[in-house]
Amino acid sequence: MSKIVVYPNPRKHAENSYIQDLCDSVDAINKNENLGPNILNLINHLFDGDAYIFNWPENVAFRKFGVIQFFVMLLCLMILRVRQVTFLWIFHNIEPHQGHNIYSKLIFKLFFRISSFIIPHSKDAFDFLQGKTNAQVVYYPHPFHSEFKSVQVSSDIDLDVIIWGNISKYKGIAEYVAYKRQYCNDTFKTLIVGRCSDLLYDESIRNHLDDYTTYQNRFLCKDELNILIRKSKYVLFPYVKGSVSSSGALMDSILLGKTVIGPDVGAFREMAEEGFCFTFKSYDEIFQIISSGAQIDILLLEKYVNENTWYKFGTRLVDIIESKKIHI
Repeated sequence: MSKIVVYPNPRKHAENSYIQDLCDSVDAINKNENLGPNILNLINHLFDGDAYIFNWPENVAFRKFGVIQFFVMLLCLMILRVRQVTFLWIFHNIEPHQGHNIYSKLIFKLFFRISSFIIPHSKDAFDFLQGKTNAQVVYYPHPFHSEFKSVQVSSDIDLDVIIWGNISKYKGIAEYVAYKRQYCNDTFKTLIVGRCSDLLYDESIRNHLDDYTTYQNRFLCKDELNILIRKSKYVLFPYVKGSVSSSGALMDSILLGKTVIGPDVGAFREMAEEGFCFTFKSYDEIFQIISSGAQIDILLLEKYVNENTWYKFGTRLVDIIESKKIHI
C-alpha cells in the first residue's frame, strides 16, 4: 500500500477539520503531526511518501514571506517529480478567496500540469477543469462524518437565522446585513457568530446591524454551535457568488439536519438540486425563503449523508492512488 502524505499538515483545534479528517481517512503518514509552517512539513516528508495529496497549494502565495515560500514549494515539487510520486490535488475553489495574484496563478498552472488526479467537490469546479489539464478529473461530493444528527426545531426556538463560522470578506456578511437593514421589512431574528480577525470588516458589520440582528465576534465550539443551531430555523451562508465552489461549513450544517440557505453556485446549487438546501440569486429571495417556512426532507438527507462519508471518500482516494501505482 502506498505511503500517503497530506499537504498542508493538520492543525490541532482547527475550526475547519477537513485536513485532519482527510489524514485520518487515508491513514496519512503525517496524520498525528502538528508542525510549524506547512512548507516545513512538506520538506520534512519529501522522501517519505509514494503519493502526495495537496489541498489549497495556491494559498502559499498569500502567507508571510509568500514569495520565498513559493520558490521553496517549487523546489519541493521538482524533487517529488524526480521521485515519480503520485500527485493528487483536491480542488476546493475555482479561485482563491483573496483573488489570484501572479504566484497563485502559476501554482494553478503548475498543478494542472503535474497532477495525476484532481478531485473537485463541486460540479462547477469539475466543469471548470475540463480542457485545462491532462490529469484524470474525478468528481466526489464533499464528504460527511458518518454520524447523522437530525436537529429538529425545538420548542425553545428563539432564532430565525444563524450565520456561523470564521468571518471573512468573501462570505459577504457585511453586504448582506447592510441590505437587510435598508430593504427588509420583516422582523426575523438573526445571530451572526464567528471569529473575525479583520478589524475594518468587523466594524463594517457592526455599522450595518439592525434591531433584529445580533453579532458576536468570537470562537464557537461545536457543542455550543449545536445548541444555537437547535434554536434556529435556518442556517444562512450569504457568500459572495464566485468566491466559493465547495464548503465544509455547508456540509457540517447539513449533517446536523438543519435547513441551509446559500448562494446559487457550486456545492450549494448541487445540494439544492438534491433537495437538501435552498439557494438564492438575490437577497430578496433569502427573505422569501425564510418567510415561507420551507424545510428540507430529513429522511432523504440521511440516506445521502450515509452514501458520502469520510470513510468512503478515503477508501476511494486510496483506490485511485493504488490504480496509478499499478500502471507505472
